Amino acid sequence: MNVVLLACSPEENARRIVTPERAAKRKPQDVEMVGDNRRGRPLLDRGGDRLLRLDVTNLPAPAAAQEIAGWLSEDRHFP
Repeated sequence: MNVVLLACSPEENARRIVTPERAAKRKPQDVEMVGDNRRGRPLLDRGGDRLLRLDVTNLPAPAAAQEIAGWLSEDRHFP
């Protein structure tokens, strides 16, 4: 199983959480959640055969998607 772990800086996360796009999807927009989540719950990175850690702090969504797709296509070369 492949696991993709996306992370970004707390500052960027706080900026993104209040965007209109996020509100349109009815996602939480509480900036305090950024700090609470970072203090209380580490990002999970276990349970997979392959792991991609991708820092998306300065990466637009289409570029992140391209990175992930490229990484997943590499998996096809392995049994």
